[in-house]
Parts: sequence; structure tokens; C-alpha cells
Amino acid sequence: MEVFIPFHARDIIQKMLADQFPQAWATWLHLSDVEIVGTVSADVSTLAFGNKILDHVFATRSNGLIDLEFQSQAEPDLYRFLSYGVALALAHRKPVHTVVLYLTPVPSRPTTLDLGSLQFTVTNVHIANKPGQAVWQRLSTLDANAWTQTDILDLAFFPFMEHTVPLKDRAIAAAELSRKISGFEGRLAGAAIVALTSSFVDKNVLKYLIGVIRLNNLIEELEREAIARGLQKGIERGLAEGIEQGLARGLAQGLEQGLQQGLQQGLQQGREQAILFEREHVVRSLLKADIQSGLPENLGHKLLNLDDMRWDELLRKLPSITSQQELNDFLK
Repeated sequence: MEVFIPFHARDIIQKMLADQFPQAWATWLHLSDVEIVGTVSADVSTLAFGNKILDHVFATRSNGLIDLEFQSQAEPDLYRFLSYGVALALAHRKPVHTVVLYLTPVPSRPTTLDLGSLQFTVTNVHIANKPGQAVWQRLSTLDANAWTQTDILDLAFFPFMEHTVPLKDRAIAAAELSRKISGFEGRLAGAAIVALTSSFVDKNVLKYLIGVIRLNNLIEELEREAIARGLQKGIERGLAEGIEQGLARGLAQGLEQGLQQGLQQGLQQGREQAILFEREHVVRSLLKADIQSGLPENLGHKLLNLDDMRWDELLRKLPSITSQQELNDFLK
């Protein structure tokens, strides 16, 4: 029987790895004085390459963007990355910092493209140059509850670091170690190891890796946990913003209707606003990157009108939705 990791599953895992550890990426990539505050849509239209989904795009505290691109082979020049950077800059009107992450050993690559008045620069990160033996010695002695987010990234990319042991053996060792890490981060680390190495190991090794971390059940668990985290984030944001807005409106009306009625109305509007923020955040977190842009402005209100049964049905369906039209049809 053929063994493979569906693109859908890899997409979910890589998206979670980016969304859950945004600031850890800056530390791990040695981007000094950069504070990542979140992710943005990676769906852009470029002049040279048409519609393209970039690997990951982070937003920074300084109002800039970081385009993180994964590479497994040498890029002949920087024109493709230039196209992505220009597209992002035009779409968001913000400065763009491009980081190219090479998973496998490649010759030293250029970092600058001189086009006269136009100067384009990237930061190249070669995973194969990281000291794998030292990293493994440190990670393998960590207690289950002592792992940081940068440790998780080290483990996820350990199979590609400099080491005398073959990649397949490093992938197996890393997957087995991930099972000793407690909580959501451990499960995500295991899934990331399989997703990243699936194109570099034979089917027997891949089958073993899938068995070690119980990938099929794990993806469902990760989706549920991401939903729960999205709900919590939405609730926190909604209660802070929604109740504040709702109380302000309700209290204004309360001058005419009476303070008690105004408070009740304000709290009700606040609760509705909290649900709206919560549901919209969850939907945007779980949708594939290529259909996140261009969502209707009234998406939150459409989601608010769903009853609990219909909302639960949408949560189960979200990871498999492949187009905006499919989402719109569901919300009709």
C-alpha cells in the first residue's frame, strides 16, 4: 500500500508551526531586534509567476513583514524571491525582509541582487550548517516540561542539521523523542518532523514515522487543540473589545431607557461581539492560506448567525474547504 503525507495534512502542520510559535521563529533564525506579532495571508499575485502561495509571512512589531521561504535545492538566482517580495510590498505597502531556509546542503548562495536603482537582499539560513550533534546532546537530556518553543523548532529541523548519522535515522530518533515532550508542543513537534522529512525518506521509514507519532489521530488532535486555542484567543479579544463596545452603546441608550436596561443590553451586545470575534478568528486560523484573502467583510456576522449544530459542522468541514465559493455556499 502506498504511504504518503497528504498535502492537506502537511499544510495544516506547517501552518500550525508558524502560527503557534511566531516569536520563537525570530529567535531561532537569529533575526536580531525583530519582534514578530503574528502572521498574515501568504496568498499574493506576482508579475512573473502568477498567483502564488508563499510559505509563511510574519508581521513584525515595527510594521514590517518577514517572508520565510523553504528550499530543498539551490535557487539559480534571486529573481523569484524578488517577485514575491515586490508582490508583498505592493499588496501591504510595508517593508519586506526575505529569509530563505535551505533544508538540505547547497553551495553558498547569493544574498544580494543588484539591479541598479533596485537593490534586493535576502537572508540565507543553511540548516545543514547547524551543529546537529551538539543540538541533539542538549535536546535529548531535557525534561518533558522543560522544552521551549525554540527547542521545539530545533527538534523539528534536527534531521536536516550537520551530523554523521543518516537523515532517516535522525528523523526516527527525533520523532521518538517528540513523544516524551508533554502537551500540545510535543504533538506538534512530532507532526512537523514527519511533514518536513516525508519527501526525503523512503516509504518504509515514512510508514514507521507515521506509526511512531500516530499521525492520523494526531492531525485530528492538533486541529481540535488549534480550535480550542483559537476559541480562547477569540474569547479574550471579544470580551475585551466586544463588551467594551457593547457597554458603551448600551449605556448611551441607558440614559433614556434606564441604567439597568442599558447595562443588560450592553452586556448582551458584548457577548455577541465576543462570539463574532471568536468565530471569525477560528475560521481564519483553520482555512487554507490560498483562500484567506478576499473573504467577505461581513464574515463575522454570517458566522454569528449559525446555530451551534451548524457551527460544529463548519468546524469539522473547514480543513477540507478548498475555495471561497465553497465557504460562501455553506454560509448561505
